[in-house]
Amino acid sequence: FNPDIPIIALTAAAMVEDRDKALAVGMNQHLSKPLNSQALQRVLAHYLSEANLVSTEESTAEIIQQPVILDQNQVPASVLDIQAGISQLAGNTNLYIKLLTTFAKQIETSFFKVADLLDALEADSTAGAFDEVQELNHALKGVAGNLAAKTLFETSAQIDLLLKAQQCPSPEQRDALRQAFSQTQALIEAYLSEQNVMGEAYVPTGGDALDLDILSCIQQLKPRIEASEYIDDQALDQLAKGLPLRLQPSWQAFISALDAFDFDTALAHLDDLMTDLKQS
Repeated sequence: FNPDIPIIALTAAAMVEDRDKALAVGMNQHLSKPLNSQALQRVLAHYLSEANLVSTEESTAEIIQQPVILDQNQVPASVLDIQAGISQLAGNTNLYIKLLTTFAKQIETSFFKVADLLDALEADSTAGAFDEVQELNHALKGVAGNLAAKTLFETSAQIDLLLKAQQCPSPEQRDALRQAFSQTQALIEAYLSEQNVMGEAYVPTGGDALDLDILSCIQQLKPRIEASEYIDDQALDQLAKGLPLRLQPSWQAFISALDAFDFDTALAHLDDLMTDLKQS
């Protein structure tokens, strides 16, 4: 144990007593989730020397990308605060769009089950039933908070406290959760539809035969990646179906680089793909 190395606790517990407990067992600082990037910067500034710390204002000014957002009347910040969500990701608009897209899918495939599981507690209030819904709701709360889906986060947080106390949320609270899901889904869909994503994508034939259109579509990707633009996953999936089978590993390497936001590596893989396609 090195006492000169500061330890910062990061937990979902945000009460004053939770902070006191963390400090009592040896933590130097305590931060609660969802993580506030400005709070994190203040804590780091406290422990890092000024010589090694890039000022918050300068670093933020360099990386902030102005997001394309809908009118505030279309996306109420009280439900989905897009500016706050992007700020929590240090201004990375592309990452916010990608995470928001994933979150929308998670609501459909996983998180919406929270409402049904809460209803089921009326008939089954065993510890196991509470644990199941509490675990899923806790995950929902964390993701919603990190993406600044405020109404969904606040509703989920209230329910989380009840579940931890083995108390069943009221019918009104369960209805509020369902309404928060609906509002959030609608606003996410509206926001994503306004982004600069591929429109009607080419639907390729697949197999080993090469259609010249697939090369043209892939060539069009390059300037968009150079500009760090968001590209719809479904459009990329459609393009993949048109590539010869022998190029699928190279395409997957390209997709992996995109997913990691390693645009330089993605461009290198894309250049290799275009070279191979031209020689086919």
